Amino acid sequence: MATIPPEAISPLSEAVPGGYRWIITPEERAHIGSLLDCDGSDISRQATLMVQDRQVCTGCGKHSGLDDLIQNALSLGIHSAAFMLEVLQNGPKQDSPAHELLCSRCGVKHSEMFLWIPSLPW
Repeated sequence: MATIPPEAISPLSEAVPGGYRWIITPEERAHIGSLLDCDGSDISRQATLMVQDRQVCTGCGKHSGLDDLIQNALSLGIHSAAFMLEVLQNGPKQDSPAHELLCSRCGVKHSEMFLWIPSLPW
């Protein structure tokens, strides 16, 4: 993996071996809580590990986030809210394929596929 200059990394993430640690912001936590019909404090994870850094939406400027992954999975009927809350509380259960990602604010599709790193502790 190429070395990424510090100024190229989103302030909402940290470079880690093999990828990026996406820090869950208070706004993102609240949005996830509303998507999963729970209180934000029910989400014990502080971050998620992803292969790539966050992208900035070309439609509205929002950084890609875990809230986008959750909204996409709910909208497509891939996972239930209960399943996703369980993952957010106890970690991923298995490997996952790369995902296309639509911005949860404006619906614009990000240019890259997104992949989490389930084998490392969140």
